[in-house]
Amino acid sequence: TLEKQVAEKLKPFGLAPQLQNWGVDYIGKLQDQSLHEKKQILVGRKRTYDQCVLRLANLVKLKTAPENTDGSLLSDEEYQKQRAELIAEKNKLATDTAAFEVELEQKAHRVKEALNVLGKIEDPSFRADALRKREVLSALGSNHVLKEKELEIRPEFPFSDLPHGGNWDQPNWTPIE
Repeated sequence: TLEKQVAEKLKPFGLAPQLQNWGVDYIGKLQDQSLHEKKQILVGRKRTYDQCVLRLANLVKLKTAPENTDGSLLSDEEYQKQRAELIAEKNKLATDTAAFEVELEQKAHRVKEALNVLGKIEDPSFRADALRKREVLSALGSNHVLKEKELEIRPEFPFSDLPHGGNWDQPNWTPIE
């Protein structure tokens, strides 16, 4: 009975193969477009990082300059303070840049995986394959409930915005951008 409920409750999440293929292609196009934007952002961040490294080098030159032997140009305390600030900024820029690249890749990957999972529901062999049902159910999240012998599917991101339970006529839908 539960297996039949799973198959029935997952139907509204199904995605036709043509729509799945279109979605995967569209995500690829969006990735290509964002690659150009990403490169511009990364160039800007790289420039800021290089400026930070240059400022750090200039700070060392100022500290070690012959004119600063008495600490009149830059005291030891001021040098340590500015150096610590610049090193922290440099490390933050390096970490932020790497995290930015990973985040963009992960978002595209998650959406493609979501489309692939939803496409499996429409596959004719899906009804008879308990392992595939389990895979799709797990991909939708882990907050599902069995209450009074009735399965309630509570999808997580990126599925949480999809209407479930077959209710596709919700009045407050915003347009797709």
